[in-house]
Amino acid sequence: MKKEFWVATVFIVFIAAWLRFYDLANYHGGLLLDEIWMALNARNLGEGVTVCCPLYFSLPFGGHPLFVYLSWLAQLFFAPPFAGRTLSATLGTLSVLSLIFVLYSLSRSKLLALVGGFTLATTVSHITFSRAGLETLLPSVIAIPLIWLIYQTYQKESWRYAILCGMVLGLSFYSYAPAAAFPIAALAFAVWRYFTHHASRITNIKLTSILLLLSFLFILPFLYTLFFTPNQYLSHLLGTTQATRSGNIFLSLIENTLRVIGGVSLEGQVTQEHNFQGQPLFNPVVSFFFWIGLLISIIGAWRKQPVPQLMIVWAVCTSLPTLLSDHAPNFARWLQSLPALVFFVGVGVMWTWERLSLVATQNNRNYSASLRVFEKQSHGATEIASQSALAMTNHLLSRSSRFGASLLLILCGGFTFYQSTATYFSVPLDKRDQMWGAPHRVNAEKLIQYSKDSLVFASPMNVPLIQPVFDLLLRDTDVNQIDGRSCLPLAWNQSRPTIYSAVTLADKVTLDRLSKLYPQGSGRIVSEVLDYPNLYPYSQFYEVPPNTKPNLTLTSTQTSFIGGVGLIGYDMPSAASPNDRLTVNLYWRLDQRVRDELLVFVHFGRVGELQPLAQHDGAPCDKGLPTPRWVANVVYPDSHSIQLPNDLKAGIYEIRVGVYRWPSQERLEVTQSEKKNLEKTILVLGMIEVK
Repeated sequence: MKKEFWVATVFIVFIAAWLRFYDLANYHGGLLLDEIWMALNARNLGEGVTVCCPLYFSLPFGGHPLFVYLSWLAQLFFAPPFAGRTLSATLGTLSVLSLIFVLYSLSRSKLLALVGGFTLATTVSHITFSRAGLETLLPSVIAIPLIWLIYQTYQKESWRYAILCGMVLGLSFYSYAPAAAFPIAALAFAVWRYFTHHASRITNIKLTSILLLLSFLFILPFLYTLFFTPNQYLSHLLGTTQATRSGNIFLSLIENTLRVIGGVSLEGQVTQEHNFQGQPLFNPVVSFFFWIGLLISIIGAWRKQPVPQLMIVWAVCTSLPTLLSDHAPNFARWLQSLPALVFFVGVGVMWTWERLSLVATQNNRNYSASLRVFEKQSHGATEIASQSALAMTNHLLSRSSRFGASLLLILCGGFTFYQSTATYFSVPLDKRDQMWGAPHRVNAEKLIQYSKDSLVFASPMNVPLIQPVFDLLLRDTDVNQIDGRSCLPLAWNQSRPTIYSAVTLADKVTLDRLSKLYPQGSGRIVSEVLDYPNLYPYSQFYEVPPNTKPNLTLTSTQTSFIGGVGLIGYDMPSAASPNDRLTVNLYWRLDQRVRDELLVFVHFGRVGELQPLAQHDGAPCDKGLPTPRWVANVVYPDSHSIQLPNDLKAGIYEIRVGVYRWPSQERLEVTQSEKKNLEKTILVLGMIEVK
């Protein structure tokens, strides 16, 4: 290969790397839930939380394992959540490099290979998914060597290549659902060759058998896993598929087919999801060369040229996942077709270059003929001069035509690069809050910022769509995760402000409770995070100033249990009737963090008698927030409900309280209290009259 080819290759790879790595953390500015789940799966795998080695992950709604394992390796060098983005950007850049060499190997055209690599490097959808820590990119990465292996298998009729091809084909099933179209493409190409290459039909059958057998053996562990847990995979695969929709499926497929065809040049994916809404696959310049190249490739396939045959089969078969999806063209399920589609662009550019060169050659011939006529009409003295002029003119015309064609291609490439850059990086950094998945990340960043000067609680932590965000972004920070719907810690004469954050779509209770506990003047909403483009509040932040107490009616007490467990107040009814449900509210505060999980018991019994007549045991505040996760010097409300017997006699009874460790059930002694104890570990809270 010439030096110029290597220089151009390095330049294209540099462009690809810059478009994929530049300011990777901020563009796009959000953090997709799928990215978070992938990063969590990888982290749990590395920390041993997930038992090695699953072949399918429960999140997000079912996840293929290959990207998770690669993310785990990436997290050895980069911190989550952006380790996944770094991995995707690396794979996206390497796929551009590998595509250049694969296209050169298949076509023996440096121009076609460079144009194909440059087109992939600057295609906005490929840039987008290369900058997101998602499994979506993997099929397009695997497709490049797989296309080359399929071609080598049948062109060289090599069983060695058939074995390698089958292994890569099987491995692709562990990447992402659209890779299920790869065997269809390989089999379709084999069938096409069977009917167009009569001399090698038996060999064709043998190679196809080897290829499919090896791929099946590699897929077997995956199939074994799905056999026992099919629901997640099928729901993930079919959840956005036309086959599961009501109505005329045939008409839907026709509509989707037209949308996929139009998605190349006219209008892309109509929903935003992970891609730019409405952005077609190629800009007008690239589209022009694409359609020319596609036409030339169809002609070549008709003439039994193997490379155009393979690329057409690959483009059609691997477009099936997006054709069968909702909101076609679904770019997340179309990326695996890109190696073939950019090949057509390269063919179109190469054909245009050849036509321009042909026109220049014809002009040279016409000019040469004119000079020869002039030479015959002139004297011999002008013969040498005319020959020199002819040679110089041919040279200048040839150079000028090549310069013009090169300048045209450079301008087209420059426009493509500018269009890609302007599309992706035109959103100012101060507007990144409006980008995809931004509320999750912006909410977490605000919480971390507030935690520098305030006591911060974030709710709700137990919602499936919120918990992964909190687990990944807020672990090892000073932000305290709670579920304010069931356990709301109370700011009680804190020395610094207390900030509560509630994701309002999942928690509609916490802010209402806070507004009642800390009415206007003692608490207020200080900021919110909006979810775009609907502009509804994703989360709101409620601030309680220092030295503020909640608006509560309770009976104060100064009771301490061993280990720094304090009971500062309670409220309970003074009278009840048989068969009533009695509610006792307790307010706990820890002097220091505790290591053991503590449970509380509330007993109802006769005065002075140890045996309770009714009781309730449970985690204080909420079992989802065990005491080792409590913050010291914060008050935690705790409610216990006791069902009284229906045969109770009228009289005076006791309400008794105690604390014990779990699971040892060792009770904590009362170390200080103005109230009496029935035993060292049982505090008599108060009396209640049964009427």
